[in-house]
Amino acid sequence: MFMPHEVLMALRYNLPIMRTFLHDAESLALVVVYCIFRHGTKDKDLDKTLKDGLKKEFENLFSAPNVEILVKNRASA
Repeated sequence: MFMPHEVLMALRYNLPIMRTFLHDAESLALVVVYCIFRHGTKDKDLDKTLKDGLKKEFENLFSAPNVEILVKNRASA
């Protein structure tokens, strides 16, 4: 779920990948974005329209049955 885009692409196409500190930084950024979205979707004071938009975007970024769909969803987000 918190894998960087380049690593997901390597998994999707079965390519070798050498992980770098940039991959770790991207993973950390995804964790931060995940926490912000989760907090926003559970905020009782947030406008329903905004909350629904956050939920949809959250699902696009973090919910997918396989790597191929996750890569596609993140590319279109």
